[in-house]
Amino acid sequence: MKLLNKKLNLFLIGIYLMIGFTPHLNSIDKIATQYLFLSISNIIVFSLIVLNKKIYEDSFHSLFKFRYFFSFIGLIILSSLSYFYSINGTESLVQTVYYLNYFFSLTNVFILSKRNFEYNLRNLPYFILAILIIENIWIYKILIEKFNINSSSRQLGLRGFTGNINITAFAMLFKLPFLFYLLNFSKKVGIKILSSILTISTLFIIFNFGTRGANYASILLIFFVVGYFLKSKKYKFIVLSLALYFSAIGINRAIYYGNESYDFIERSSKLNNSSTSARLGYYSDAIKSIFENPILGIGSGNWKIKSIEFDRFSIVDYTIPYHVHNDFLEVTAELGILGFLFLYGILIFLLAKFLVNFFKNRFNDSDSLSYFISISIIVFFIDSFFNFPLARPVIFLPMLILFIFFCAKNYLLKSSFFDYRKVPKLFLGILFILLFTTVNASYLIYNSFSNQQFLSAAVAGKVSDYSNKSVFSISSKFPNIMATAIPLDIVKANLLINNNYLNDTVLGMIDKGLRANPHLGYGEMVKSLYYIKKVELDTAYYFAKKGFYQLPNHTTHFKLLCDFIDYRNDSTELKKAYYFMEEKGVKVRDELKKKFVETSLFINSENTRTSKNIINQLLEENPEDEEAFVLSTILEVGIKNVEEAYELGTKAEKSFNDEDYNAAAKMFREAYILNPKELSYIENEANSFMQLGEFSKAIEILKEHIVINFPSSGKAEYLLGLNYLNTGEEAKACFNFISSRDKGFPVSNQILTQFCK
Repeated sequence: MKLLNKKLNLFLIGIYLMIGFTPHLNSIDKIATQYLFLSISNIIVFSLIVLNKKIYEDSFHSLFKFRYFFSFIGLIILSSLSYFYSINGTESLVQTVYYLNYFFSLTNVFILSKRNFEYNLRNLPYFILAILIIENIWIYKILIEKFNINSSSRQLGLRGFTGNINITAFAMLFKLPFLFYLLNFSKKVGIKILSSILTISTLFIIFNFGTRGANYASILLIFFVVGYFLKSKKYKFIVLSLALYFSAIGINRAIYYGNESYDFIERSSKLNNSSTSARLGYYSDAIKSIFENPILGIGSGNWKIKSIEFDRFSIVDYTIPYHVHNDFLEVTAELGILGFLFLYGILIFLLAKFLVNFFKNRFNDSDSLSYFISISIIVFFIDSFFNFPLARPVIFLPMLILFIFFCAKNYLLKSSFFDYRKVPKLFLGILFILLFTTVNASYLIYNSFSNQQFLSAAVAGKVSDYSNKSVFSISSKFPNIMATAIPLDIVKANLLINNNYLNDTVLGMIDKGLRANPHLGYGEMVKSLYYIKKVELDTAYYFAKKGFYQLPNHTTHFKLLCDFIDYRNDSTELKKAYYFMEEKGVKVRDELKKKFVETSLFINSENTRTSKNIINQLLEENPEDEEAFVLSTILEVGIKNVEEAYELGTKAEKSFNDEDYNAAAKMFREAYILNPKELSYIENEANSFMQLGEFSKAIEILKEHIVINFPSSGKAEYLLGLNYLNTGEEAKACFNFISSRDKGFPVSNQILTQFCK
């Protein structure tokens, strides 16, 4: 019975370690399901602990010796108080719920781990080994199904159990130190062999993801592993560890040699300049925000909103930065230096203290597991520097668990802050109220994330058969913004407008949404759509402009503005809008450049020089861009000539099909005179003369056409070759057939074989 209790205790800890296997359950982001799972697990486990309070008496007592327990309480208090000064107070409460889930997990795991601590600590590496086996099987099953050695995509469907390759890579790398620990300390040969195989297998998966941060972290990891074996003078394990590491690299290179997406060396040695620049920009924005609000920050969970203010001229559509991609900076930006110290201060201090003492003092075998735990925490810190593991329970929660074991073994205070026996029952009651509140709040978040699947599909036009009642039934109170930071009320208003539901309620929803996130310009755009439906076009134009200038590099914002400019023939506003984007350093996409030129043409604006420069640049970058070519043609010959030429060309084709080749030739010539950019007109004229048997005339037209226009399709050379055949000049015919083929025109092999001997 005692053994069963030990195993049950360890299993309850293991439930928290297996958070990554929580399914999506129709949530738009898996974290909502994970936090719901955590909240339910927390209340069940805490209830079991309270029901067996006598068994966990010493654990309760030790909890008040755990400094990080009190530090986390400080973090939660600060996070909840930030409701009063943040841009979006509701989002601060959402983030506080996430912190509460972590706090109760920390509390439960600490109490569980302290009971039979040595047993739990001894078996922890084996539990992690089992999880790694499951993760490997999960990934390799997909890898075998999706494998393509020539694929240029890094995804390969291998998002794994986390839904993201970066998260999966670090989630696996985080556990890797325990395999090296088992290699050294396990007394079972089978475990040593399994750990060796699993080390190579796990590293190969990580390298296969092509995640630079994880690749660099793996190098640092192996450095610390080798450092341990040097310190302990176990030199054969240095050789073994390096052999396993380089074997994984060797297998990776043997399969993907030279592939920049997968090859470990290629991927790690070449920085992505655009990605690096973007991250440095995020870091710079966060540092600016920290200097503006150094003590308390901007409010918990509010960086996703604040970042838009900093980055609005770089944002494409509604793809916002969302995270700093550095949790240390993000937490400091949101909760100031106080928040940083509450969350990371003790972590960094105790880890640094342990490592200094470990390498400074004589080697002690009892410190070994703590050392390998510290390597995992270092991997977490590297992840925190490049990514956002705090927002991912699959990373942050296992780190918390390892830190609990690390502190419980090495760094508990000698005496408690409080005598747990004097803690009033009221305190336990408050904890249970908070637990139930956290479950309820986590469910509301999960329910919202599930509904966001429908909202996203409906806004994208993938779902159209929805009722106004179904839209109103979706709660937008908690949370009040989507996972993408778009206000829920505005999304709902947009859908109602699409259903022609037009009254002041909709405007009220938009205004409410703008208070939740005022920086996207989405609310202004939806207001513009509302007033378009109400046929109040002056007001609609006002909000279209407001939405564009709030977030200019958005396709819908710019196209909506251009439609109004076209309607009002407002060339001044068009020029102002485009120069605004250039002045603010917006990297204007080709789609928007073409829209500018198109609108400029329709309103006969004075932006001809700008339009020509834009089109010339587009055609220089991509000569096959048909849309740019059409706009270039209109700019050069005028839209009236293009339209008249098109009508003549259509009539000429009809005459050609009716075998009235004289009329066809005449109309093709007239069409070409109107629009000399459309080379098919002149080629079809020559073809018409060829059908009439006037080969010399056709040859004259085609030769002049090739010299003047430099056609690239190869059709002109092909027609010229046919005409030379008809005049008996086979050598010239052969020369032109070969030229036509070399330009990519489908000249038949039969012709080449027959006339080009």
